[in-house]
Amino acid sequence: MNPFKAILAGIAAIALIAALAVGGWQLGWWMQNSAANHNAVITQNGLAAQTADIQESRTLVSEIYTINSQINSPATPKSEVASLQAQSEVETTQACALINNVTSTLPVDLVSFKSTNC
Repeated sequence: MNPFKAILAGIAAIALIAALAVGGWQLGWWMQNSAANHNAVITQNGLAAQTADIQESRTLVSEIYTINSQINSPATPKSEVASLQAQSEVETTQACALINNVTSTLPVDLVSFKSTNC
């Protein structure tokens, strides 16, 4: 065999081994990332996370109803109504986002809130 061809074959073999090593390393990182994402989805859909979202939603809904009653109260100064409405809108957005995260069956009070506000 020609020495030039032997050197070229050796360089090609080294390049192939390097490419396989880098490719395998990248595949390992991709697999770990995929597993981490899968675990995050499982955790998000777990009972504890769902229960926490429901409880936080109920707290926000209660606050929203309190704010709305303040808005409709004649005792509330007119200068405060705009800020109370803005606060109610922000908390409604937060409550709707939490309610939409719940994949289990929603309690009746949150179903009612969702149907009228989200």
